[in-house]
Amino acid sequence: MSDKWVDILRYLAIIGVYMFGATILANLLLRLRRWAPTRRTLARIPEYARAWRALSRSEYAEGLDLAWRAYEECRELTTGRRRNALACAEALLGTALHEAGRHEEALVYLRPAVATLAKAREYDGGIVRTAYGAGLLALAEAMSDLDDRAEALATTERALRWHVRHGLRRRSMPSYHAALYLHGQELLKAGRIPEAARAVRTALEARRATTADPDLIVAACLILTAEVAVANERPELALPVAEEAVAHSRTLSDSTTGHRAVLAKALATQAAVLDTLARPADGLAAITESVDLTRRLAEELPDRYRSSLADREATMAGLAAKESERTR
Repeated sequence: MSDKWVDILRYLAIIGVYMFGATILANLLLRLRRWAPTRRTLARIPEYARAWRALSRSEYAEGLDLAWRAYEECRELTTGRRRNALACAEALLGTALHEAGRHEEALVYLRPAVATLAKAREYDGGIVRTAYGAGLLALAEAMSDLDDRAEALATTERALRWHVRHGLRRRSMPSYHAALYLHGQELLKAGRIPEAARAVRTALEARRATTADPDLIVAACLILTAEVAVANERPELALPVAEEAVAHSRTLSDSTTGHRAVLAKALATQAAVLDTLARPADGLAAITESVDLTRRLAEELPDRYRSSLADREATMAGLAAKESERTR
């Protein structure tokens, strides 16, 4: 090969290297451009992260106050533009409203937030994806509490699909365990008992494989397992699980609303199982403690716990009447 052709090939190689490097640099700049807006905006709103932390600690009143402030600040920063940062703030506010028991208000913010974040393509270190996942779970719970069971079930399925990336299911994430629990709960409400049993069993096994500490999701899964056994007309199998749910719930700290709420629910489930087994005296003791706890919860968050209090008071009255008849 002549020197002329060697020089031409050398120049082509140099041009190729520069073009390849320029392409890499352009891609990096594009990624940084897409990554920056949401993180940059939310970093200017300290209440955003503080609100999520308060909700994770079951401090719902504080979380709601911080979420409102974060949303108002974000709306001012994004005036006239529909940005992912605003959708993240809406997901936060909707979640906080749901946790406070204001489900219809929560849907006003959760629906547009989930719709926007589902289409987001930002490289933001997980901020957008985390808000989307939390928004899906809150949306499913809010619709379930409003008895929109078909949409609630469909939303739990979307939440489970969200945990699959590159063909792999992220089984160690707490949000995956929560999504499985909610999915099992909705399957039970739909009367699909075998599927509900599989879902809650998978959720319980996955959660226990992740943590050995007292855990809210473990307690909730044990309660749901007992409810599935009762629905399957096997109350004798439900009783030891309900007792385990109560014992596990008692190991949780009683300083947070969420922990006291799961203990109250565990006791109510235990009372229902004992009632099915014709043991009204034992059931009455359990439901009485549950009602006492729920009354205190209803004083803190009346919108969330008022209906639960009414249901448990009715159960307590029924068990008291049965016990009175039995002892005559």
